[in-house]
Amino acid sequence: MTLYLVAQTREWISEDQVQWDFQGIFSTEEKAIAACRNWDYCYMPVKLDEELPDERYIPDGWIYPLAGN
Repeated sequence: MTLYLVAQTREWISEDQVQWDFQGIFSTEEKAIAACRNWDYCYMPVKLDEELPDERYIPDGWIYPLAGN
């Protein structure tokens, strides 16, 4: 099952590292997009019950629907 994590970007630390605030998890992409209030909100599809490795994980699936990407 795919869920959608929504976050608000707070500060870019480097090109591959960003500080963000958790805004919610949604059952559909449409609901995630609706939760994005302005250009610095983003969402990412995530798999339910999928473990990630212990190493640092840098997701590449963040989508900023109001920023034009």
